[in-house]
Amino acid sequence: IQGEILFKVYNTERGSPSPDDILENRIRIIDENNNVGFADSLGNIIIKPQFEIASSFENGTAMIGGRCKDVPWGNHSEEGCNHYSTICEQHGYINLDGTIVEFGDFTFREISDKLARD
Repeated sequence: IQGEILFKVYNTERGSPSPDDILENRIRIIDENNNVGFADSLGNIIIKPQFEIASSFENGTAMIGGRCKDVPWGNHSEEGCNHYSTICEQHGYINLDGTIVEFGDFTFREISDKLARD
C-alpha cells in the first residue's frame, strides 16, 4: 500500500519474468539465499523462506525437496542454460501453516503417490 517491497516473489521460469500464482491464498516467495517460503494475498509472510524447493499448495499441502541440484537437459553447459531438471535426494510435504508433515529420504514419486491417496 505504501510502496514498500515486502518480499521477492518466486519466479517460475529461469531467464524470463514469470511470477508465481497465488493458490490457496499462498504465493511462493524467496529470500536472498533463494530459499522458498509463502506469503498470503495481503502481503503477510505466512511461512518464512526456509525450503530449498517447494511446489505451490494444492489441497492444503505443498511438496518440498532437499539436497537438490539442477541438471541441464541434453549435452550443453550449465552456463546460460534455462532448460534443466531439478533433482532432489529428499522429499516431503508441508501443510498450510508450514508445519513439515513428512520429510526425508523419499522419492518424489513416493510423496506424490502418498498425497494422491490422502
